Amino acid sequence: MTTNSILDDQLFFSKLRNNQKRGKGLLILFYVHLVMAVINLGMTLRWHFLSDAQLHKEFFSSSSSSNDWYEYLQNYFALGYLTLHIASTIWFIVWFKGLYANLYNSRLKPLRFQRTMASISWFLPVIALYRPFLIMREIWTAMQTYLTKHLDGFRTKPFAILGVWWLFFNLSKITNRLSIYHIFHSEEVAAIKAHLIQFDIDSVIQLITVLVTIQLIKDTSNLELQFYICYN
Repeated sequence: MTTNSILDDQLFFSKLRNNQKRGKGLLILFYVHLVMAVINLGMTLRWHFLSDAQLHKEFFSSSSSSNDWYEYLQNYFALGYLTLHIASTIWFIVWFKGLYANLYNSRLKPLRFQRTMASISWFLPVIALYRPFLIMREIWTAMQTYLTKHLDGFRTKPFAILGVWWLFFNLSKITNRLSIYHIFHSEEVAAIKAHLIQFDIDSVIQLITVLVTIQLIKDTSNLELQFYICYN
């Protein structure tokens, strides 16, 4: 490697921003999300042990009493879970955008997409079904190609985690929407009982999605850190 190429590399890397703090903060959010996903699964499984009268009170009763502490707890948990989900989603997109911006600023090679697509693509109909995955795959490919050439002893990570993450991410959206639909459109206890297994499946998929996402964040942050400090 020539002196000029080393100086060029250092110039490129001087334009990169350290995205590690965002990654660590994101991991904390998802670990909290994991705990809440486990609790949510337990609350869902609990429905199997309730009588018809208890299920009716759980889903259809609007009356309140001093003994309804569990109902209040459940409502606050649902609100907290929703808030956490929104916060972790926004933070993930910010972290994801930082990854792609660093790759863009490194000028290793022309990228397939504009760097703004790392955030915008999540909200575009149809495009949101595949482009974030393609961007993540490009991040992994570019970083691992670079590290293979410039870092002695570097071992490439298998890309299987990307496919598993994207599969469960989309599955979780489908099962969650179906569960919400059946909860709000069921008018009898029998209808709720008929869909209890579906609620269980949704809770399990949500839990697996969080676990896979945690592993993805760890692996990607590790790659990014090596990429960031390679010539520093």
